[in-house]
Amino acid sequence: MWQMGGIVYLTKDPEPDTGTSLYNFKYGYDPKMSDNLFAMHQQLNRREEVDPDVYQKEYDFYADHFVETVRVDNVYNRLVIFNSQQWHGIKTYGTRKDRPRLTLPLFGGVASFGTHPPLLR
Repeated sequence: MWQMGGIVYLTKDPEPDTGTSLYNFKYGYDPKMSDNLFAMHQQLNRREEVDPDVYQKEYDFYADHFVETVRVDNVYNRLVIFNSQQWHGIKTYGTRKDRPRLTLPLFGGVASFGTHPPLLR
């Protein structure tokens, strides 16, 4: 079964650079997130304080292991579908608190009986 992920952009008149990017590994291998960065992600998820300078340094080191291969702009009502194994992310969430980045994430699978989509062949 081919697993897919997708995003529908729902913000009318979105801010620039709030779309989705797809990434490949720059050095040919899957980088492991540092334990320190992982711990800071957990703290942020619990809404705890994190030193922004330390976080930025750790994040930049980790992000340097990826190269952007595709950038999709945030356009209202646009649907993007990609292989769920593909690394993806956003550049920014935008700066305006009164205009949040609204998206509908999708996850699913397609049964393939002997054939695979072109990117998996």
